[in-house]
Order: sequence, then structure tokens, then C-alpha cells
Amino acid sequence: MSAIALGVATPVLAAANDGTVIEEIVVTARKREEKLQDVPLAITAVTAKDLQESRVENLADIAAQTPGLVLPRSSTETGGAGVIRGVNSLGGGDPTVAVFMDGVYLGNPTSVSLGVMDMARIEVVKGPVSALYGRAGYAGAINYVTQTPGKDLMGHVTATVGNGGKTSISGSVSGPVIGDTLSMGLSLNWDKFDGTYKDDVNGLKAGGHEKKDGRISFSYTPNDKAYVRGGYYYGEDFFDLSPNVTLTNNCGLPNADPVIGLSTFNQYCGAIKVTRALEVAPISSTSGQTGNNRKVTIANITGGYDLGWADLQATAGYTRTMQRGFADFTYFRTGIPFRLSPSGNIVNLFELFGSDNNNEDKSIEAKLTSKQDQQLRWIAGVYASSQQSATSTIIGLDRSKLPAGQSINSSATLFLTADGSPSTTNKTLVDSTDKQYALFGSFDYDFMPNLTLTAETRYVHQTKSQDILRNSFIANTLRPYGAIGTTAADFNFTTYRTNLRYKFSDHLMTYVAVATGAKAGGFNTRATIASEIAYQPEFNTTYEAGVKGTFLDGRLQANLALYEIKARGLQVQGVSDDPKNVGLVTKNFGANTNKGGELEIIAIPMTGVKLNFGLAYVDPIFDAGAYDFSTSNAVCLAIAACGPGRLTTITVPQGTRTVIKLEGNQVPGTSKVLANLGAEFRGDLPGEWTWMVRLDGRYESKRYINALNYNWVPNRTTADLHASVEKDHITIGAYVENLTDDDTPVTASPNTRLSDFQAHLVAPLPDGRQYGVSLTYKY
Repeated sequence: MSAIALGVATPVLAAANDGTVIEEIVVTARKREEKLQDVPLAITAVTAKDLQESRVENLADIAAQTPGLVLPRSSTETGGAGVIRGVNSLGGGDPTVAVFMDGVYLGNPTSVSLGVMDMARIEVVKGPVSALYGRAGYAGAINYVTQTPGKDLMGHVTATVGNGGKTSISGSVSGPVIGDTLSMGLSLNWDKFDGTYKDDVNGLKAGGHEKKDGRISFSYTPNDKAYVRGGYYYGEDFFDLSPNVTLTNNCGLPNADPVIGLSTFNQYCGAIKVTRALEVAPISSTSGQTGNNRKVTIANITGGYDLGWADLQATAGYTRTMQRGFADFTYFRTGIPFRLSPSGNIVNLFELFGSDNNNEDKSIEAKLTSKQDQQLRWIAGVYASSQQSATSTIIGLDRSKLPAGQSINSSATLFLTADGSPSTTNKTLVDSTDKQYALFGSFDYDFMPNLTLTAETRYVHQTKSQDILRNSFIANTLRPYGAIGTTAADFNFTTYRTNLRYKFSDHLMTYVAVATGAKAGGFNTRATIASEIAYQPEFNTTYEAGVKGTFLDGRLQANLALYEIKARGLQVQGVSDDPKNVGLVTKNFGANTNKGGELEIIAIPMTGVKLNFGLAYVDPIFDAGAYDFSTSNAVCLAIAACGPGRLTTITVPQGTRTVIKLEGNQVPGTSKVLANLGAEFRGDLPGEWTWMVRLDGRYESKRYINALNYNWVPNRTTADLHASVEKDHITIGAYVENLTDDDTPVTASPNTRLSDFQAHLVAPLPDGRQYGVSLTYKY
């Protein structure tokens, strides 16, 4: 986890400012300023102008404009950074995509999707960048680059109203404070949305939010050799209950008790189809809190000095995330049925589930960068970080709903509490630490003016510890701190990236690259035997070739990248080798290969018209030796997509075990085809007004939900329309997003019910059609 270059805004350069040529964007993806078209990496960069005109509000909106990045739009923004090039996290643990804000690593997946009120641009780097970014750059990285206060006074105020109770107001101001030496900036944002869904029976809404955040920044330049820049961000967000629908199982084994199982079968096969109406559980009167609360703090300071022969730079960062989620886990307005004993009658109970997460991360990086006008250019740096996390998982059933003298199944009895509120639910409490020390460096050598070799490497020493203070799946008693639940491990690894770039001209270049990525090891909170306490790092190697070109006097830009990714030691989840342990654990097993490519085209065919097209294809397939440990053999035999031909026997530390082969199956959570298409039109109106209309479309092919590939989220196509008129300081805008009101579920996941410990798929619905108007005043 390392900082990125200056971590501040770089001006967008253009050969002309009349909209007749494509802008030249400067990025810092390799820790130094470079033109996007000169970097031998596949990068999508979204500028401040595009962020504003396409009304980008979170990372899901960025993904909709990025070939190769999957991050489904949904009502909550606490689900991580998505999937790049089909490289998915199969067994939990660290994310596969690193996210930074101004050089500060955002280590908590629940806090990576933030407001974009003060952004200069957002960069999406595709392919492993662990050599410069550290362990979290396993599949790629996303860089938030904020605006740097300048020497001119400027600012804006924007107000928006729309359907679903949408109301927002944001503003910013920046400018000089002490001559040309010190500049400061302030940005504030408030955004409220009631959602586009409600329960037709009880009238409760789902999918809304209220977000409040702000950022203060400064830039201090005492002379032409030194600078200090920094910022402080704080945000408080509240997300309502998600609009989730529980699906009716249609395949697999028959349920022994269909009333408790809610259907005849115990699995769901085929494309996800929502046939039931949305139900919202009225649990707020019991719990006092539902939905998801999040508080995020991000602070950074970067200082630099020109030594003459090299540039010295140091960046210190601090992040803190406090997150709490609490909801009914079954998504039925009346709860789910439990069979009582001894009467045999039925009682409905809410299954309350949630989490508390308190994460704090401190980091510092120092690096020397040679002057860039030399034949041999280099970077050398050191990095250190310390992360502390306290996490609790809360599960509860409301005992007060049980009739006198009656009980429920013995396993679920463990989770009965006085009233089901967050303060009394059973908890798994885990304290963990993650300390890292790294050395990194790179060099560029010009064999000739148009042929350059680049090599990057990083050595990481990582120490992780975990203390399980309470584990509901073992015994609901508090353990002494430092007792049996404590474990620690060291992980050491080296990653590299090598590029060879050839420039045919100033406007056309090609490159080949080989890069490795590392996804750190970790611990299983539900482990009950020594062999399953820790799992090891996962590694991949990427082979890539690409070409970038600008043609027709700057009116056409085309970038193409082709790659093959080989991953080994996959971190996968499966059942424990301890038959008494009902929880899933992460193990290292098997390999997969991803082959694909990305194409991005931007064109200005005539004045006032700009077109963009992106296409990504990836075929992420499990190799021989990859197995499913979590699905029972009996279930496999009962499903046509699995069947007896998938069963095989392997050797594990406890002896032999029959498992299910995954060879040839698609990695779950990945789309083979992603496409985005945009058309932007501009013109003049009477009275010195100008107009703009922008249409953006996105296509995502089906994504399998599990590794056995017998259920999937179907293809999805969405479109957004934005328009505005502008004169001097005033911009009036209008928008319609999700133009066709598409309600295809964005994903689905199995939720295990405490009534019979069987799983039902739960499908979150996307935001429905949204429309509204906005007014902006700039100065």
C-alpha cells in the first residue's frame, strides 16, 4: 500500500480550447507526471469536467464509464471497489483493487466509494500494480486526485432537486491566503435521497441515503524549490435498508420441512428473476437503528524539495472509518417461520444481522525521483504503515416473540436474545493489526529516443495479528485478551513489473509488459483447528501488450490492450475440515487464467460532437486443480449443471475428501463483456447561451453467482441522459438516469437462515429511474 506520485491535481492540457481536439490528460499513475497516452499501462481517466457533466456521485458511476471495471450500482456504497479484468476476491480477505485519495491508501472496503465534490480527476489503472502500489494493487488501482487550491479566487454552488425526495447542495471556494505562497480551499456537500422503492403493504421505503461531507485543503510554496500540500476530509453517511428481494429456490435437494424452508427446494438455478414484491422489515422500532451508518476521516500531507540532482518527496496519511450496519437478514416484512417445539406450530421471527467496524490506518512514504530529462531515470523509496481494526458481527433473534413453554431448533437457540436489539445480540468480536514495511524502486532507460525499458519492484514485509475475543460459533463467552483466539503471522513477498515501450512517433506507441501481483494472506475468524487459522498470499502474473495512438490531428484517440493473467494459490472459501465447525473458512487451493482485452476510442468527428466507446472482454476460467469445498456432494448430484462428473477425491491434511471440480467454469462475479458508449453534443444559443446534451450507455453481460455456475445475474443494459445550458457564471442542468427504469438485480448472494440453516439467494435491486434539475453558480 503506497502513495501515488504527487497525489494532487495536474492541469488538463489541450492543444486547443475550442473543443476541436481531444484533451491531453496528465496522470500520476506511476508516481510521476506523465501524459496519459505516453504511459505503458491501461488507464481510464475521468476529468473534473466529465465528472460534473455526467453527474458522477460514486465509484459505481465511474465503473459505468470504465471498460474492464465491474461495480454494480446499488443503494449502498459500502461494498468495495469492484472487479478489474475479472480478478475477483473469492475467499474474502484483502481487496483486489487498491483505492487512494491524494496518495493515502483507503484500506477499509466500506469507505472507498466517496463523494467526488472536490475531484480534479479519477484514474482507474488496470492490471497488477503491486510493484509501486503494494499488496492491494493485485488487479489494479483507483486514484482519487483532488483539486489543489490555486492562486486565483474561484468557487461554485450547486443545488439539485429530483424525484424520490432527491435534494442536494454542494459548494466550494479556493484561492490565495498569503500572496502567492499559501492557498486554501473548502468544499462542502449535503445530499439526501429517499430512494425509488417502497413496500406496498407497510409503506416503508428502501434504498435512500443522507450524506454529509466536507474537505479543507491547502498548498504552501515558500520558494521555487519546496512545497507542502495537504487536505482533511470528513464524511458522515447514512444508508437506508437496501431494496433486497429474497428469491424462491427451484432446484437442488427437497427441503425436509418446506414451511420452514420457504420453498420445496434448497437451491436456486438459472437466471435471477425477481417475481416477488419488495418487502421491507419494520424492525427499526425494535433495534432503534437500521441500515448502514458510516463515518470516514482522511488526512494527508505531502512535502517536496528540489535537491537539484533529484526531487525528494514524503507523504504521510491517516484514515479512520467507523461503520455500523444492522438489518433483517431475511428481507421479509413479517420475518421467517420457525417451527416450535413441542407444539409443532409456527412462529415468525426477524433474523437480525449486522456489523460494527472501527478501522484506523497510518502510513508514511518517502521517495527520491531523478530528473526526467536524463537517459536513465529512477525512483527509490521506503514505505511503512500500521492498521488497526476492531470488528464485531452481530446476530440475534427476538426471544420475546416465543410463546411460553416453546422453543426453536437447538442451533438457532444460541442466537436468541431478550429483544433482538443491537446491544443484546450475540457477537463475534475480533481485534486485528496489519503492519507493513516496504522498499520499492523503478528505473526507465532509453536505449534510443523511441525505445524505453522500465523495471519496477517492491519488497514487502508484513506482520498481521488477530485476536478473537468472542466467537458466537464456538461459545458465546468472552475470552481473555491474548488467550487462545490470538494468532500472528509474517508474510514476505516481492513483486515486479517490466515494460518495453516503442514510440513510432509522438502520437503512436506500443508496449509489452510482464507484471506480478500479490494479495496478502490472513486469518480465519471461524477457525477451530490449527491448520485453518491462517491462509497464505495469493499471487498472479500478467502478460500484456498494448498500443496507444492519437490520429487525425488530435480528433481521434484509440487505445488497445491485450492480456493474460495467471493466478495461483487462490484464496477460496469452503467448509472446515472440523465437522463441528459450521462456519466457512478460507483456504489456498487451485489456479485460474484470465484472457482478455480492452479497447477505448474517443472521436471528435465535427465541431460540437464528441463520441466515446469502450469495450472489454475477459474469459476468467478456473484451471485444473481448482475445487469447490463448500457445496455438498448430494446437492451437486441433484443439479444438472454440476452432476457426478464433477466429483473427485483429493488429499487434505485430515485425510481424503470428495470435492467438486471447477475446471473450465467461469470465475463468479465477473462479466465476460462490458461495453460503454457515449455521445456528447454542444452548440450555441441566442443571448450568448450554450447548450450540451450527453447520452451514456452501459452493457454488462451475465455474471455467475457461484463457482459452480448454476445461477447467474442476467445481462443488463442501462442509459443516462444529461443536458444543460450555460451562460457566464450560471449553468442549468437536467438529468434522467436509468432511462429505461431497468430493474435487473445488480448481483445476488446466499443468506443462510437460522430457521433451518439453508440458504436463499438475496438480490439487491438497482436504483430505479431518477430525474431532476440542478442550478450551478460559478465564480
